[in-house]
Amino acid sequence: MTSSPTSLTSPTSKVSVIIPTYHGEAFVSRTILSVLEQRHVRFEVIVCDDGSTDDTLRRVAEFGDRLTVLRQANQGVAAARMHGVGAASGDYLAFLDQDDLYEPDFLARQLALLLARPELGLVYSDSWIIDRRDEIRGRRSEYLRYQEGRVFGSLLAANFIPTETMLLPRRVFEAVGGFRSEFHYLEDWDLCLRIAHRYPVGFCPEPLARYRIHGGNLSYHKEPILSEWAIILEQWIDGGTLTSAELEIARSGRSLRHGELALEALKRGDRAAARQRLEACESLPARLRLQLALISTAQHLLPEPAFKRLLRIIPRRPLYGVEVEQAAAEPAAPAAETTLPEAPASVLSADREVPQR
Repeated sequence: MTSSPTSLTSPTSKVSVIIPTYHGEAFVSRTILSVLEQRHVRFEVIVCDDGSTDDTLRRVAEFGDRLTVLRQANQGVAAARMHGVGAASGDYLAFLDQDDLYEPDFLARQLALLLARPELGLVYSDSWIIDRRDEIRGRRSEYLRYQEGRVFGSLLAANFIPTETMLLPRRVFEAVGGFRSEFHYLEDWDLCLRIAHRYPVGFCPEPLARYRIHGGNLSYHKEPILSEWAIILEQWIDGGTLTSAELEIARSGRSLRHGELALEALKRGDRAAARQRLEACESLPARLRLQLALISTAQHLLPEPAFKRLLRIIPRRPLYGVEVEQAAAEPAAPAAETTLPEAPASVLSADREVPQR
């Protein structure tokens, strides 16, 4: 027997959906609409603008009193989310970026899972991958290895929790200290690590949200992401709370991040910075050692213009299989649309059973 989201959620439970915005005029209307179309659950929408100077605030204002709008000087996504949490009245929190989307039953299904298992620190799900035109290009599960339960050790090795699919009790968010504003790229992973260290994590295998790939994704900012990754691992290593197995995972990850940062420094021609990063490495995989040797040799042998031309022709790994050049060239999705393109019917069916794991 299957159960609908209506029968599995509490009429007294309320979710606060917080959307940080910064120069988000291209997609923010679509994002807000996907939240307002949620079914079978009480919720509020809080938009916190982080100092936009484009048309973002006008687009947001078109929704009137159906949402709460906050403004702040530019401080980063973590500070914007924390500002939103401060104005929230819900018992549960969800964080949706300005370019991503919810499926219509996202909140109801994730809330049902949390209510059925109150010991969980957060729940998350799979997510569709879409491009600027809202066309589905795959699923995150093709690239991420999802896990549930006690996942802290695995999460130290790789971040597999999509932010757009997270729902968590406010009490848990407050117990671990929320987002830390010193991080601008991996603030979500930092939060998830602190939650997973104390609580089990739940997972729904269905894609309940849509993650958009386009030329402006923060995920393309490779060096600052790698730098924050190394810092977060360093903090866990120095914290004294890791088991021996977790410590080995963290040290290995820290070395890998420093090695990758050394490679990026070499590409910029900063050999001193590369040496400094390599000194922090305990070990490196053979593939990365080979890349470092090849780039270093090419930089030594080639004139600077030729070396820069070489770097330009090295293909950049596409984000979730979507070529950035292609994504950047596509027109932005029209803000006036009010319906999401159809996913397979089985995914959006409201009478499918919510996994009780």
